[in-house]
Amino acid sequence: MIDLRLATQYTLECLHAETGSFGAGADARVKKFIEDPQAADASEFGYVSGLSLARFYIDPNKPNNTEEQSLWCVLQHKFGKPTAVLPITITSKTSVRTLRNLINEADA
Repeated sequence: MIDLRLATQYTLECLHAETGSFGAGADARVKKFIEDPQAADASEFGYVSGLSLARFYIDPNKPNNTEEQSLWCVLQHKFGKPTAVLPITITSKTSVRTLRNLINEADA
């Protein structure tokens, strides 16, 4: 398991890679956090961790199954856990924190 701030940075980078978004309305804060997660204060860490995937996927019905699997594959690669199993369904209500914890705590 890696440091939670670094894991959050990785998760946000993966979301951006998959969606092209830095979180609608939160772009500047997410970009700043990604630049230096260790320097972010606790409130910024909590803010970016609490963002729901709805901020990244404009359509409230997303991610669909294909997008969910694609995002999970990107996370598996970034975290070096190619055999990690996704234990839940990811929805637009899933938070960055939940997604981060799922991959970070998964067996490799």
